[in-house]
Amino acid sequence: VLEEEDLTPPPPKKEKPHKCPECPSMAPAWMATFADMATLLMAFFVLILSFTESDKPSIYKV
Repeated sequence: VLEEEDLTPPPPKKEKPHKCPECPSMAPAWMATFADMATLLMAFFVLILSFTESDKPSIYKV
């Protein structure tokens, strides 16, 4: 039979606070906006291209 003392968990160990290394510099904020714009332009181009009807004989002439 276990006593009540044996069922209690041990107290948590206190860790010493450690210094966080200096974070590396990140890309400028405008770069994320530019990447989003470029992705949207590409998506709209693909969307417009998918709605076009191509004339196959004229494509083969090229």
